[in-house]
Amino acid sequence: MKCSRSKRRKRPIEVEEAAKRARAARPTRDTISIGDATEDYVKQLLEQHSDVKSVEKWSQFAAYCDLVVEFIDGAKTQVQVKTLSKRVQESGCTAYYFPNNKQYVDKMLIAMVDIERTKFGLEYAGNLTKSGLVLNWNSETSGRPSKYSHIMYSDSTSFLAALVEKSKQSEPFTNAEDILSESSFKEYNMYRRLQAACVEHNIECKRNETNGNTVDGTLNGVPIQMKFTSFCDSPFGTKFSVSSKKAGGVTAESDCNARQLRVPYHAGDPFEYIVIEIGTETGDSRHPGRFCILPKSELIAQDILTTANTRGHNCFSIAAPDHVKEHWSKPYWDRWDFFSSSMTE
Repeated sequence: MKCSRSKRRKRPIEVEEAAKRARAARPTRDTISIGDATEDYVKQLLEQHSDVKSVEKWSQFAAYCDLVVEFIDGAKTQVQVKTLSKRVQESGCTAYYFPNNKQYVDKMLIAMVDIERTKFGLEYAGNLTKSGLVLNWNSETSGRPSKYSHIMYSDSTSFLAALVEKSKQSEPFTNAEDILSESSFKEYNMYRRLQAACVEHNIECKRNETNGNTVDGTLNGVPIQMKFTSFCDSPFGTKFSVSSKKAGGVTAESDCNARQLRVPYHAGDPFEYIVIEIGTETGDSRHPGRFCILPKSELIAQDILTTANTRGHNCFSIAAPDHVKEHWSKPYWDRWDFFSSSMTE
């Protein structure tokens, strides 16, 4: 007779404490870099197939999908990429885990790949349980087929063939607004406007391929952080509040669950400038083609960044370019000269 859940026997407290210490002692993994590498791997695989015209990566914009695949016939679909986690079970068998901790539309194809690039899985989100998947390739040697064998692959060739065919049936892509949150869509449009302005000033503008650090892109190779603000903090509509928060490290609580902290940017962060666009609540630019370009040295002088001697600030204000009064930020409007060849060499 099975025990009910409420009467399930608990392990002795010393065993529980030992298990917690063991989990806390596990080496920290850079999950963002691992995820980026897996997305790049799947992107490069798809680009090799003759049915695929192009593959665009969207994860750096925090989109609802990681890749948009365009086929030769013009159709575009979305693909989500996940890294399979390898675990050795108590039985000694090796299993690969995919925690389904996000909600996706039913037709979204989930492409799963392990770090060694030897184990692969493909399934539509609507067929997944909330708890995710445990894929077991031990059946290849035991002779007992896995119930998920129809979505599992052991080589990149068969995986790619299935990936392309299943991608054609995945959630269609229509436009950027459908796959971005409201705030991400505003930032995306800011980036496009910044690109257009850079063309006029003969500056190369590139978006960072990862969302895992404080660098959003580069201007002539110089790393920048981009900010879009529509939060007016003056009754005259001439001063605007800019968030200067980033995700900090993770902190382990007693139950080993991780939570993210929000902290000010640090003087040691790898960007050299914060590029700001003032816009409207609907995401349009209030001053088309104009950007406030703040160097790190000025941000440190204004005590905005965290240093050894300064706590830093979670937000700060800048003046609009047509603000009649003096403000420390006004001289930094349209400073494209920061990215001239003589300045960047």
